[in-house]
Amino acid sequence: MLIAVGFIVFLISFLGCCGAIRHNNVMVMSFAVLLIIIFVLELSAAITAYVMRADLHDILEKSLNKTILDYNNNAQYKDGWNIMQHDIECCGINGPEDWKVVKDMPANTLPDSCCPEKDVSETCTISTPQHYTQGCLSKIEGNFQTKSVYAGGIALAVCSIQIIGVILACCLGRAIRKDYETV
Repeated sequence: MLIAVGFIVFLISFLGCCGAIRHNNVMVMSFAVLLIIIFVLELSAAITAYVMRADLHDILEKSLNKTILDYNNNAQYKDGWNIMQHDIECCGINGPEDWKVVKDMPANTLPDSCCPEKDVSETCTISTPQHYTQGCLSKIEGNFQTKSVYAGGIALAVCSIQIIGVILACCLGRAIRKDYETV
């Protein structure tokens, strides 16, 4: 998808450059219109993300609940949980107690990724003193809230640059048209 979007942006940019070099009003104005369309699509994506942010908790909780139940039966889920718990330093969905519902898991046993400093020969359990106590759901939501501020700032900067590009393309198109009319 990123390659396709990059290719489309390349074509639009190429259209604008060729229009400016060749002093072609139609190409420059087409560039401006396509830039406006991209701006509107970005704006609608941002509005959708803002409106759906309230659903994030439910979506995350539902998918985490689904994957934790099949932890021992699905290697991808197991790897995903282990990587997530290790990287963001969490255990379970809301806490270590969530691992009690997992099938084929001995009582009070936790995945090794919940106990970062335990000895390799030991089993990670709820009574292990070094296990993570915070759930992954709250950590993921916290990370998302932090990163969304940065993403919003970057999106605002990109939109500003696009608006400036549209204004400059329209000015160039008008200047080209005025030169054409005087000739």
